[in-house]
Amino acid sequence: TPPKAKDFRRTLPDGTPVYMAPSKEFPLVNLTLTFKGGAYMDPKDIPGLTGAMAAMMRSGGTATMKPAEFDEKLDFLATNIVIGARDTTCTASIDCLSANFDESLTLLMDMLLRPRFDEGKMKISVDESMEGMKQRNDDADPILSREWNMALYGEDHFEGRQATEASIRAITRDDMKAFAARVFNAGNVIVSVSGDFEVKDMLAKLEKAFAAWPSGERMADPPA
Repeated sequence: TPPKAKDFRRTLPDGTPVYMAPSKEFPLVNLTLTFKGGAYMDPKDIPGLTGAMAAMMRSGGTATMKPAEFDEKLDFLATNIVIGARDTTCTASIDCLSANFDESLTLLMDMLLRPRFDEGKMKISVDESMEGMKQRNDDADPILSREWNMALYGEDHFEGRQATEASIRAITRDDMKAFAARVFNAGNVIVSVSGDFEVKDMLAKLEKAFAAWPSGERMADPPA
């Protein structure tokens, strides 16, 4: 019998929905923020913007911490933070010890509100993308997948468009900052959290963390 979503649903004072599943089995907490918006929002002339933004948001540090300092902090806490981007959604998640959740949440919010998009890390990311492009025809499976999507959806549909060297090199730091600010906002998120916590305490922590987070627009639906 699958669980009923309404039994796990709570709402923060600002209207943000939070799905909570507390468990004392392990001293761990998993928090995931899911945002509406993904590759379908990429401009036609720069496909790949969403993926580049997510990768750089995580690896590029924050306005207050350089990338190496941020990574060292996470390693010390044994915390894993992941920023993900898919066709229709973006995610930001924490896996950490329950004892380190408060500090881990502070680091995640620092990244979401004040991403650095470090120039040095951007160059490395572009070089890695170029190397990946050189190898994308080495096996039949990625060729089949790419051509199938183009045939099925059309080259102008977001699921059929392909990043090129020109489009990757055209992505700027300002492009990524603008995209992140638009998608990662408090009015465009659903929260899920599971693990070792008390519901009342967790709601209070989330409310405090989100208090300074601007509530922007909710993203439009992806194309049919």
